[in-house]
Amino acid sequence: YSMRQAIEEGFILDVLKSYSTYDQYYSLLKKVQDDPNFDSKKAKRLLKNFVSKHEATIQNKTRIMLDHFLSSVSSQLEGQSKAMIVTASRLHAVRYKIAVDKYLKSLGCGFKALVAFTGTVKDPKDGEEYTESGMNGFPEKDTADRFEGGEYRILIVASKFQTGFDQPKLTAMYVDKKLQGVNAVQTLSRLNRKYKNKTDTFVLDFENTAEDIQDAFQPFYDRIALNREVDPNLLYDIQSSLDKYAVYIKPDVEAFAKEWFSKNRSIQILHSKTNLIARAWSNLSEEDQVEFKSQLRDFIKLYSFLSSLIPFSDLYLEKLFVFLRFLLPKLLSREDSLPLSILSMVDIEKLAIRHKEKKNIGLKRGEEGVEPTLFGAGARLSDDDIQALSRIIHDLNSRFNTTFTQDEILVIKALERKISEDEALQQQLRNGSQPAVRATFYQVAEEAFEKIIDENYKFYKKVKDDDEMSKEFFDRLFEWFLTTHKASKAIKEQTKKRKK
Repeated sequence: YSMRQAIEEGFILDVLKSYSTYDQYYSLLKKVQDDPNFDSKKAKRLLKNFVSKHEATIQNKTRIMLDHFLSSVSSQLEGQSKAMIVTASRLHAVRYKIAVDKYLKSLGCGFKALVAFTGTVKDPKDGEEYTESGMNGFPEKDTADRFEGGEYRILIVASKFQTGFDQPKLTAMYVDKKLQGVNAVQTLSRLNRKYKNKTDTFVLDFENTAEDIQDAFQPFYDRIALNREVDPNLLYDIQSSLDKYAVYIKPDVEAFAKEWFSKNRSIQILHSKTNLIARAWSNLSEEDQVEFKSQLRDFIKLYSFLSSLIPFSDLYLEKLFVFLRFLLPKLLSREDSLPLSILSMVDIEKLAIRHKEKKNIGLKRGEEGVEPTLFGAGARLSDDDIQALSRIIHDLNSRFNTTFTQDEILVIKALERKISEDEALQQQLRNGSQPAVRATFYQVAEEAFEKIIDENYKFYKKVKDDDEMSKEFFDRLFEWFLTTHKASKAIKEQTKKRKK
């Protein structure tokens, strides 16, 4: 029974009919005189996370969310409608709860917000520790029941309640977390339940594009077919491969699972049970570390996929799954570790969050193929791309509204989409010939750029009148294209050599 059929026959609502996305622009300020070197990719990831947790970012997004809820949602269902804020981490959820409570109080609203997350969260900003029960004011087991009543209209979640939670009065969802594949479908489907007088749903998404969500939903919309058969016994092959490294033994998994599935599980105990395992992994050779981590990821991916299709009588597989999923983030080699010191060296100078578009995300009828797993895509060693801190910040600022105006950034994004859709360029990329890819790219990019001259003449002149600006602009687009489309390592290496 397909999603399309369920929507057309009125059993569930279409959650993609009113989907609004937002763009975020920010500028970072370097607070130190020194200019230390950092791994560019890791530093940018850390700085992006720093911005997402910053008080200014949380406050801005909270205001947008609650203003929308009060103006467009709160009166729905005869004043009973509810909303969910989906956050990227437990710390995000804590900070959103504080910001939401403060904003609701300032407006004198007659309802409150709840938060849902596991364990205890320590905010490094002030050292305070937070729990779900402490922030809500009642036991954790009562959260779902209390949200049913009229006193609470907003639920802020960090993974917990993001899937498998049934609340028909949920009418709006505010997404501040990257969603992919089946997880996107499961999360947004919290909204699709029918309720008296419920005809519309609302989604405001600050992290994903409409195209991201469309790609996630399309395979599950109509008829689904596996692109290839998958043997469930492959799980046991991967399990055996992991066992041979002797990083953990079966009693370790059983002890972890006993705590994980207990009614009052302790996050501290779970960490203590896996810290020793992570230490054992760190004693492996570098090659074995990489292979173990890759196999571990393969097990998680395959079990996640198969368990949604068929029941398993072997309970140990489920125990191993939750154990490995909790263990994975702890497996950090020296190359993987993030340069946390960078966070004390920067602060936000400018921040802007702008509505991008509101659309009905249309899905196509017909059978879609689904790839069951992506084996061999686990961890791989690579050379660090070292750049000075000022260069990293410059890259971010130029990408997020300091080098170019907001309107010009929208033009750049349109150019990126236009270039990505070019069939000749995609064909060259598949062939993997570096000179052909580069030549075709610059030809396609120049042609796309020439077509904007009438509507964006000032922007066209800014780029074309300055040879260095023009070269930097198209080089950035080319780097973006290679990164986004996962070009081969050989192409990337040749591009780096040419720059040098």
